[in-house]
Amino acid sequence: MRNRAATAIALVAAIAAASFLVWLNRADIVHAAGLIAQPSDAAASSSPDSGAGIGLAAQPAAPLLVPARVDVTVPGFFSWALLDRASGKISGSANLATDTSSTESMIKVWTSGDYLRRLGSASPSQSRLTELSRMIRDSDDDAAEDVYQAGGANTVVQRMIKICGLTDTSLFDGWWSRTEISAEDAVRLGACVADGRAAGATRAARSGAACRNQTWARAATATASGLTASPMARSKLW
Repeated sequence: MRNRAATAIALVAAIAAASFLVWLNRADIVHAAGLIAQPSDAAASSSPDSGAGIGLAAQPAAPLLVPARVDVTVPGFFSWALLDRASGKISGSANLATDTSSTESMIKVWTSGDYLRRLGSASPSQSRLTELSRMIRDSDDDAAEDVYQAGGANTVVQRMIKICGLTDTSLFDGWWSRTEISAEDAVRLGACVADGRAAGATRAARSGAACRNQTWARAATATASGLTASPMARSKLW
């Protein structure tokens, strides 16, 4: 009986000693697990007893857009443009306004926005919404042709030139994908979609979602952080 009691007392003493050592070294243990905030964190505590320094690991800073030289080798035509939407300034290659390329699927986001804007306060039918979604998300050419024809064919492109203030764009009779556009006009088109002129103020969110979900192989226009960029190259990507 005495041996059992002595063994139990020794076991309790060992557990207590181990727990005390863990408590003394808790900061090192938590730090090793990556749970202590960095020293620069205002919430961190210099006191080992306060426990206030325990928190989430510091997150890396968001990447910033900084000027840098980019060298691109293209066997043939290449042009690019960047629009600062805050100042309205457009920068780019020497041929940003003089050389053009066919819009291909890039024009689909305008075709979608133009259709929705012209509806005014009316709601599109479910079948038309499905078609618009297929045109943008799947880059469905048949759906694009339907909406293009419903909008008046050539007049769809003419409205794009007028409403978006495009100066270097020309239509190809009856063929939406062969509309010619410059890099300068491509960023203007991106801004036109982003600010709601394409789809109208009440439709801007829907058209913007379409813009974000569209994949453009030849001339890509993306709007983010107040910038609209459009690289264009005449290369066979599809």
